[in-house]
Amino acid sequence: MSFKISSWNIQGLHSSTFGMKSTDPELINTVNSSDVFILVETWCCADMSTHCPNGYRELIVPSYKKTKVRCGRASGGIIVWYREELRAALCPIQRGDTHLWMKIRKDTLQNNTDLYLCVIYMPPADS
Repeated sequence: MSFKISSWNIQGLHSSTFGMKSTDPELINTVNSSDVFILVETWCCADMSTHCPNGYRELIVPSYKKTKVRCGRASGGIIVWYREELRAALCPIQRGDTHLWMKIRKDTLQNNTDLYLCVIYMPPADS
């Protein structure tokens, strides 16, 4: 059995130049070849549509704006898209402003132990 996890730093899910990046054919092909697909630096607010691909579910850690930053957009943000058939096997464990811990159950992976996966976005110190 193969199990594929992929990740992209998307530098904003929406762009004035490229539009909604989650509808890009190259990205969709990569998502469709993955069981779990991770996007970091999404700059997505909690109420923003992500255009999660058909056949996938999503976990979101919204972007945030530091209190000391007065102008500009929020930073960070994490989206995890995972195949619909994994809905009972992939469980979020802990969420923070810059991270998401998940557990993938061992029986899904035909393994002796569960797989723990942490997605973390570490913003630049000066942002």
